[in-house]
Amino acid sequence: MIVRRVEKHLIKQNNSFYPMLCDFTHKAKNLYNHANFLVRNEFVKTGNRLRYGETDKIL
Repeated sequence: MIVRRVEKHLIKQNNSFYPMLCDFTHKAKNLYNHANFLVRNEFVKTGNRLRYGETDKIL
């Protein structure tokens, strides 16, 4: 049996760290989407998959 545990933190908008964390999560989402775009384009153009290390160097 596989057990998966998730820890969730709720930060209210009146918390002093809220704007910074909101900005970080937005940037992380954009970075993930950009990396996904690069991997997909490379596969469509050449049929080769970009590996994690290659993607890391590009970004």
